[in-house]
Amino acid sequence: MSKTISPKRVKDLSIDEFTLLIKKVISENISEWQETFEIMADKKLMNQIIKAERARLLDNKSEFVAWSKVKKNV
Repeated sequence: MSKTISPKRVKDLSIDEFTLLIKKVISENISEWQETFEIMADKKLMNQIIKAERARLLDNKSEFVAWSKVKKNV
């Protein structure tokens, strides 16, 4: 069973609770950055993202795929 921290002010936390909070925040943050770096390292995916962003900025609707089509492929 994992420990959870009830809502408190930081000044009211025990050392153990504060340590647990810091570890949780750091682990969540590291995980998010790892995912970001994995995406950024994938040149093909980054090119698709850049192309999609360009199409969005230019309002080039012919570049967009209907959600119903995307949903079928998921």
